[in-house]
Amino acid sequence: WLDDGTLEDLISKLILTYHVYNNISEVISDDGLKDGDNVQIMNFRSLNDNGGAFYKISTSQGELFSYQLNNGLYANLLPTNKMNVHQFGIFGDGKTDITDLFNKAIQFVTSYGDSYLYVPDGTYMVNGIDKSKTPSDKGHLLDAGGIKLLSGITVEHSPNTTMQIIATNYQAYNLYRIYNVHDVTIKGGVLNGDRETHFGTYGGEWGYLIAISGSRNVHIENLTCQNAWGDGINLQYLFNQNQLTQEEKTPTNIYLNNVISNMNRRQGASIESGENIVISNCQFINTNGTMPAFGVDIEPGNENSTVNRVYFLNCLFDSNDNRNLGMYAFTDTSKITNITVKNCTFGSAHSIDNYNISVEQNTDNVVFIDNNFNFIEDSQAFIILLNGAGKYTFKSNIFNKAKMFLASNKPSLLCQDNSIIPLQEIFFEISTSKNVTIVNNVCDDFSSGFLLYTSSDNDELIFNNNIMKTSKNQQQILLLDNSKNTNVIAVNNIIGGSGTDSQITYLIQNGNQKITNGGFSSLVLYDNKVNRPREGDIGYYKPAGKLIVYTGQKWVYYDGTDV
Repeated sequence: WLDDGTLEDLISKLILTYHVYNNISEVISDDGLKDGDNVQIMNFRSLNDNGGAFYKISTSQGELFSYQLNNGLYANLLPTNKMNVHQFGIFGDGKTDITDLFNKAIQFVTSYGDSYLYVPDGTYMVNGIDKSKTPSDKGHLLDAGGIKLLSGITVEHSPNTTMQIIATNYQAYNLYRIYNVHDVTIKGGVLNGDRETHFGTYGGEWGYLIAISGSRNVHIENLTCQNAWGDGINLQYLFNQNQLTQEEKTPTNIYLNNVISNMNRRQGASIESGENIVISNCQFINTNGTMPAFGVDIEPGNENSTVNRVYFLNCLFDSNDNRNLGMYAFTDTSKITNITVKNCTFGSAHSIDNYNISVEQNTDNVVFIDNNFNFIEDSQAFIILLNGAGKYTFKSNIFNKAKMFLASNKPSLLCQDNSIIPLQEIFFEISTSKNVTIVNNVCDDFSSGFLLYTSSDNDELIFNNNIMKTSKNQQQILLLDNSKNTNVIAVNNIIGGSGTDSQITYLIQNGNQKITNGGFSSLVLYDNKVNRPREGDIGYYKPAGKLIVYTGQKWVYYDGTDV
């Protein structure tokens, strides 16, 4: 069996022998290669270009990345683990359109390999438009334009990689599109739009760097989205797919971590549909150029879209041209529910109406907890607008020079355990409300009162266990004259003033309120006696250095003697 070549045949099947070449050009020009040969190239084009790969010589042309040799055979690329784009002849030279080759590389690694593609240093030029359309066509692209990511793919860019949209006069484009797929990951690098190089007169606002339509289990991390003609990131309801269920049409389990969305023209991010969206350690900054110009806009795209369970954790919203964060659903069927914003920082916003954050109609169970509303520019109010009929919670936040406005639709509000430094105006302005509970807050040095009801369309106010401080004179805590039908409970508040002749009061006209569950009983600390006291109010009378109590007719010391 040794003499008939059996052993040699067995060894050749177990141990592959490769013909080694410097680059793919040498392989193409070698007429001596034959069917079945295995080939290794050390570089794709030139020395150390990281394009080394393995090929199989065959009489048949492979479906993807097959090079015809001079002798008529084909060198077909073989899959290996952790492939990089240079192995496919894709280089980031800042000039060459890599879009078609990149799409083929994704098809290759997901069909034959480990579904991973690495993008080394360089600037890779991407054509994001739909060539079947014209520049005058309006509206965002669906499953067209740019690079299509397939189920299972991980695309990882080096930190020094830029994926650059080729300048266009089209109104819409996609750099990466994630359309009705699952288990997709994008990591690292910079995605750069064409806002500085866009040309033509058609305008538009639908140039997206990452467009997610439907899809599930998508991870986007450690990258920057900047200079988009439209949105840095856009989550869309899956239109034109009637065979799918509502759940399949909704982007689900979408995770953004350590993403910087900066200087995008329309939105830092739009959430037009979604279920279980987790956004952590991200920045949404400097959005400007065309309306709406939000840092993040949560706004269902049609009557079938809903947004549920969105979590913002440790994020920064700052210097956006309109709202830093907005939520609005234009129909009763397209609701926004269960939104949590935690440990985030909100800086300046530049909206004409001064609303930094707006939570509007068809929203419910929106929670802000442990955030820093840190308004910096004294010339502009930091206003939080609550304009929906749902339940809203602000707990353990820091409000630095801020104001909250409950405008319409009778929202319910819980404001608890917050630290508040208001503007030079009233902190709470309430037009309509259902239930407002303000408990365990500390308000430091307010200047124009704390809470004002501007109409009679308010049901209940609970104002308990708050600490109110001011250095200004003649301050009122609750200005409720116009709220004739409101049940008011205000107990156990500590109210202190250090200004000369400081007078801090509950300003409530007798007969306008239904006082329930104990009515008013607060510890009032001030230098001089309070005006309009209530029976049971307790104060510290500085000239005598003693506590005093109001009997309903007059102030007395605790031993009953007159003050």
